[in-house]
Amino acid sequence: MNRQRLLDRVCLKCADFARQLATHRAFDGLQGQLKHNFWIYVYNNSIDMAVLDWCHLFGNDNDDLHWKRVVSDREKFREDLLKWLEIGESTWTTYWKNVRTYRDKNVGHIEVLPLYNIPDMMFALDSVVFYYSIIVKEFKKHHYPDDLLKYHEDYLRQTKLYVEAAFNATRGFKEEVF
Repeated sequence: MNRQRLLDRVCLKCADFARQLATHRAFDGLQGQLKHNFWIYVYNNSIDMAVLDWCHLFGNDNDDLHWKRVVSDREKFREDLLKWLEIGESTWTTYWKNVRTYRDKNVGHIEVLPLYNIPDMMFALDSVVFYYSIIVKEFKKHHYPDDLLKYHEDYLRQTKLYVEAAFNATRGFKEEVF
């Protein structure tokens, strides 16, 4: 695969992750008010897609976009990532397993569980921001933002406005399809 094409796909997947997570977070404070199937599905699907996007980048070594297949110095990347996240290897492994388990049991496959826990996505966001910061520097003709965290925050701010306006506009709708 052409290296620049690969970097483009990694940047796109990182941006997809940032948008999906921002979309999910835009619903903060509305969870108990989501009565319409439409809003419940948007809310739930956005976190599921964020988890899938993260797993493309960090979850499966065989994925073309996984950092181990893209970065040249794996040891340095892993060491710098853990420093960036301010965690040790065992904390990372536990976190990685938690996100993968959510994907495997709730998104990729369905298991009937008494309760599923959506993983905390802070390490996911920070790890994607780190990966992106490495890749975007190498990607020569990119049209992506230089700072993915700022992009995520800007997208979140904008999406909150959309969600609030659209949610308020549909408040009086009667759910007719179950």
